[in-house]
Order: sequence, then structure tokens, then C-alpha cells
Amino acid sequence: MHKTKLWVIAAIVVLAGMVLMAVLAMTKPDRMEHYDCLKTVVMRAVEAKVDKMVTDEDLRTLATYTALGAANEYLGNNLYVYDHTFYNEGVLVYEGYFIPVSFGVMGHVFLIFGEKEVERMAERVDLQKMIKKENQ
Repeated sequence: MHKTKLWVIAAIVVLAGMVLMAVLAMTKPDRMEHYDCLKTVVMRAVEAKVDKMVTDEDLRTLATYTALGAANEYLGNNLYVYDHTFYNEGVLVYEGYFIPVSFGVMGHVFLIFGEKEVERMAERVDLQKMIKKENQ
């Protein structure tokens, strides 16, 4: 009787593990979810940088629009999502370096970096250089 209970418990644990693995494999977020999550944070950082750089209101609007367009284009061209069995990871290519920026599991995307780190990265980015590069 005791062995029967152990087999039942073992079978339930194995079955639950298989169900969990199937759920993890089927609920990985797609590339657009990684892109949208990262885009939100990057856009806030770019807007903050433009606000610091440009004082004229009309010029700030134009600069923000241009910078956001360039950042959006850059993310679209340089964000890669690598699928693994139970999760996927978003990697951004920046100046030849592959920087892991997000991971996705069970339909959710999590940033590896917090918003403050993304803002610090945005401070180091030369927006004018990026705009010129993306418009070529």
C-alpha cells in the first residue's frame, strides 16, 4: 500500500512537471511584446534627454518627434529575440555589442535593466549621430 502511494505521488509530480513545461513552451511572448516593452522605456528616456537638450518649445517638439522616430527605427532594426525552449530573450545590438535587454516567460516580458539604467544608457547615446545613421 505504501509503494502504491509513492507511485501515485511520483506520477502526479511528473505529470505536473510536464504540464508546466508545456505551458511555459506555449506562452512565450513574441518579438512585438519585447519591442513594445522596451520601446516604452526607451521613449521616456529619449523624451527626457531631448527635454534637457532643447529649450525652445517648438524646436523641442520637432526634436522629440525626430528622436523618437530614430529610436523607434533603431529598435526595430536592432532588437533580436532568441527563442529558447521555455523562455525567450531580447538582445539589442549596439555598436557591435549584443546586449541582453529583456526576457519573456509565460506571456510576460521583463526588462533586465531598470528604467534608471536605460535612462543612463540614453544619456550616453549621441542622438544626432543616431538620427543621421538611421536616415541614411
